[in-house]
Amino acid sequence: MLHQYLFEKHHVATQQFCIPSLAIRPILRDRAAEFFRSSEKGSPVTPRLDRDFQTFCGAIRDANGKERTVFRMAVLGLTIGMLMLQGAAAGAAPDRVSVTVREANVRSAPSLESRVLWKADIYYPLQIIKKQGEWIQFRDYEGDQGWIHQSVVGPAPTVITIKESCNVRANPSMDAQVVFNLESGIPLKVHRKDGKWLYIETGTGKKGWIFEGLVW
Repeated sequence: MLHQYLFEKHHVATQQFCIPSLAIRPILRDRAAEFFRSSEKGSPVTPRLDRDFQTFCGAIRDANGKERTVFRMAVLGLTIGMLMLQGAAAGAAPDRVSVTVREANVRSAPSLESRVLWKADIYYPLQIIKKQGEWIQFRDYEGDQGWIHQSVVGPAPTVITIKESCNVRANPSMDAQVVFNLESGIPLKVHRKDGKWLYIETGTGKKGWIFEGLVW
């Protein structure tokens, strides 16, 4: 809605501003990128860049013919904001899935005829690299890669222990009683979170709280 407000023709009070349509958003994005490059090098904004912004952002004027510089800067600011959001999305953490069956075959290629590399236990978390048909290529907590069929994984939040000795406690506190201990490489289902603590369940049904720094 905000993009439509800024990039389509719109009336504000009694003043009419000519705002470009969504079709020129890519041009604005490119011009904003050039603006950043010029600023980083300490160079003034080039005449072409300024001229293009006047053309595409419109020579926004009020009834007296006075250019509305503030509004033009708002358009530029929002364009820059769009670039930042795109960058944040590109840098977001990749999707994860987890094994939903008691044991799942991890294969060397996306085929039932390919070699089985190892078997992943229930709740084993997988970081998706890419998808190919009904197969998922993944990376695990140790950086090992393989292929797994989509029918044996799901979106349930899970983690895996990464320390040699991980205390699981009765409550989300370092002062709470230790109810059991886990070695490295144990996959766990996450039921809920309390601050930096996770309420987990093992593949055998044991439950308790574990500190998030002990898992991946």
